[in-house]
Amino acid sequence: MLVGAADGNVYEVYIEPTTEFYKRDEKYLKSVFKVRDEPVVGLWTDTIPGRPESQRVLVAGRTKLFHFVGKVGRAGSEGIFTKLFEGESPTVHEVPAGPAQAIAALSISPEPHAGYTTDSATIERAFAWLTSHGVYHGKLLNTTEVADLGRKVYSEAKLQPRAQIPASRTAGGRARMSQDPVQSMVLSQWHILQLVEGRVVAMNRLDDNVVLDQTVLEQGQSAIGLFSDMKKNTYWLLTTREIFEVVVTDEGRDVWKIMLRSQQFEAASLHAKTSAQKDAVATASGDHLVNKGQYLEAAAVYGRSTKPFEEVALTFIDKGDPDALRKYLTTKLSLMKKGATMQRMMVATWLVEIYMSKLNTLDDTITTKAELADGVNTAQTQTQLSVIRKEYQDFVTKYKSDLDRKTVYEVVSSHGREEELLFYATTINDYSYMLAYWIQRERWKESLDVLKKQTDPEIYYKYSTVLMSNVPVELVEIMMRQTNLDARKLIPALLNYNKLAKVPLNQVCLINPCTAIMLTPC
Repeated sequence: MLVGAADGNVYEVYIEPTTEFYKRDEKYLKSVFKVRDEPVVGLWTDTIPGRPESQRVLVAGRTKLFHFVGKVGRAGSEGIFTKLFEGESPTVHEVPAGPAQAIAALSISPEPHAGYTTDSATIERAFAWLTSHGVYHGKLLNTTEVADLGRKVYSEAKLQPRAQIPASRTAGGRARMSQDPVQSMVLSQWHILQLVEGRVVAMNRLDDNVVLDQTVLEQGQSAIGLFSDMKKNTYWLLTTREIFEVVVTDEGRDVWKIMLRSQQFEAASLHAKTSAQKDAVATASGDHLVNKGQYLEAAAVYGRSTKPFEEVALTFIDKGDPDALRKYLTTKLSLMKKGATMQRMMVATWLVEIYMSKLNTLDDTITTKAELADGVNTAQTQTQLSVIRKEYQDFVTKYKSDLDRKTVYEVVSSHGREEELLFYATTINDYSYMLAYWIQRERWKESLDVLKKQTDPEIYYKYSTVLMSNVPVELVEIMMRQTNLDARKLIPALLNYNKLAKVPLNQVCLINPCTAIMLTPC
């Protein structure tokens, strides 16, 4: 353990338990650091996440706050912290000296309690250093980059001036002109609790607002100080005769509002609890991103909000950003209820139209070998084309049940997107459409490739006549592998082939008509 003394020394003490009553269990006590000309009023040490070999140590004096960070040694004769104090230079924050009777102290916020947030382990705890000028406080930042950690901690910290504490009032209700001295200070999760001449004053450390100013002690009653249980998140005021508990109930309920006002949208969303609160954060965050011109980021945020659909869609249309509109519609579709059939179908169909327009735009850019307005060259455009095509394929695969077959065929066909058209038909297993598509274009190889994968006899009966006239040998080879065909339903196709090929009818022989057909002489 580290022990701070009134003479400014910081000692490391190694105590090892023993079962022998008369044997000393103190292995060593050694001075590892010295605060010159002032006492040590507070100590804190913790481990940097991701760097278990590194420790952070805060040493607080009356006018100086030292921030050490570095590697520590192993337990042994040289001490655990000796290596840290001897090998690292501290980052120091210093304030002018105040009255000699002014109280100084260091407090650290308690451990995040269960249910405090969705990921309590990642929350950065706070420190507060009470000086004669006020409370200097900030986050104990967690980062794997430890070289400049102290400077970053101090750069984000701020001073809550002593003058912000309300003055006590006289018996007549008038405020006293002079400020009462602070006798003690502790941190809760979000507030700084100070004992000021028998009053407990709680100030929010985010916006410095006073949320509690209550007189607890009688005139002349002596207080030992404020204390906190850092494991249980409880707070206590001790006097020489009594123990008071400062009961904290849902102290973080308005934290999201404070962070929202300061435009800390990610943090505000983390601390918003109800759906209404989360929606307010999402809407405000989206508006802020739009004002900054960050439309893609705004689209994802708007998609999780209840801001009117048409208002958001028109915003992205007016801004001329179809990519943001596509992202917004995709997010919105993913959050729509399954029962909203018509709404889902409309949004999904609109997305198909947007995908086709985007793919055509990229194709036109590649074809003309022109650069896009934002300076993306042709090679990058080709990469983007592949990405958008893959997005479309994933979209169709995921939302095929929300798409109307006929409408999608019309939309994709109107854009001349053959690959996307056939991918959709394949995804919904519409092989009849695919066969008709290839046969209409007299693409016989592609037609046969589709036919090979079919086992439905009706498809063979429907298309055998036209295929028999153009690729008879290949068609018969495919049909001979089918065991569920009725040869009598194929007679029209055979007769049509005989007519076109002018082969005598007696040369067309049906062998085992239940299973196979051969176009060879008997």
